[in-house]
Amino acid sequence: MHADVLPVLQEILLTLVEIKLAIREFGTPVVQQEEWLTAQQAMEFLYMEKRTFYRRRSEEQGKWVMKRVGKKWVYLKSSLCEK
Repeated sequence: MHADVLPVLQEILLTLVEIKLAIREFGTPVVQQEEWLTAQQAMEFLYMEKRTFYRRRSEEQGKWVMKRVGKKWVYLKSSLCEK
């Protein structure tokens, strides 16, 4: 009975290897991580002084994605770049 199962298992193993190679060939999609910046990090990223940053924050209300974490606001880096 073991002699009958072994060739089948080897064929399954070869098929799995072929599937893995095909998946590797197509590559996996790159998942972009959301990067959140503190106000200070956002100012450095945008090369802005504090006063300019907070003025732009009020002007860009609704365009910049921000959320409160504890007592601080953090800003979604990708939303700071959009015009």
